[in-house]
Amino acid sequence: MKYRKMLIVFFISIIISYLMMCFNSPFATQVLAAGSSGSVSISDIDSKASSFISYGKSSAIDGMDESSLAADFIPLGKILVWFANATVAIVVVVMGVKYVTGNAEQQAKLKQQLIGLVVSVVVIYGAVGIWQIMKAIMNA
Repeated sequence: MKYRKMLIVFFISIIISYLMMCFNSPFATQVLAAGSSGSVSISDIDSKASSFISYGKSSAIDGMDESSLAADFIPLGKILVWFANATVAIVVVVMGVKYVTGNAEQQAKLKQQLIGLVVSVVVIYGAVGIWQIMKAIMNA
C-alpha cells in the first residue's frame, strides 16, 4: 500500500510539473492573456492560429525535412528489427528444447509462456506493417 501511495504522488507531481511547464511557454501566456478579456471571435482565433503557425515555422530547425529525417532513421529501424528477429529465433529454440526435454508440468508452463511469445511476435511485425501502411498513406 505504501508503494501505491508513493507511485500516485510521483505521477501527480509529474503531471503538475508538466502543467507548469505548459503554462510557462510563450504561446500559453498569449492564450491566457487573450482568454482573460472574455471576448472570443473567429478572427481572434484565426489570428492566434496564424501567429502560432508562423512562430513554429520561424523556430524550426533549418535543413531538416521529413524525408531526410525518415531516411536517417531507417537504418536504426532495420537494426531493431534484426535484433528482434534474432531474439525471437533464440527464444523459440530455447522454448522448443525445454518443451521436448520437459515433463508434463513444464510443458504446460511453456504453453502459457508461448502466449507471450506469440504476442511479442505480433507486436514486432505488426509495428513494422503499421509503419509501412502509415508511411504509404502519408505519402499519398
